[in-house]
Amino acid sequence: DVAAGRALFVGETSELRAQVAGHDDDLPLAAARCINCHEGPGAIGPRLNAPQLLESQARRGGPPSRYDEATFCRLLRDGVDPAFVQLPREMPRYQIAPEDCRKLWDYLIHS
Repeated sequence: DVAAGRALFVGETSELRAQVAGHDDDLPLAAARCINCHEGPGAIGPRLNAPQLLESQARRGGPPSRYDEATFCRLLRDGVDPAFVQLPREMPRYQIAPEDCRKLWDYLIHS
């Protein structure tokens, strides 16, 4: 459901628990919102949309790769991209249910 995925992205739901890599404490919900880093003029993360996710491209010095739902969800949980390159620790590691990850993925590739 695209609307549910949007709610996860912008933080309209409290279902996205996340931690900074190497820490056990949850981030405040407001700090764990995807939109904080991936949208707007001060964005520090890449724009998350179909071209960015689905097109094969080199990322973080690794070989060209593309995302699918499974690799996107692994990235959110473990901080590892499709080419097995570790993301910086500033990218939160999310505790996200498979069905919520599917909703978020659907929103990103269809919006």
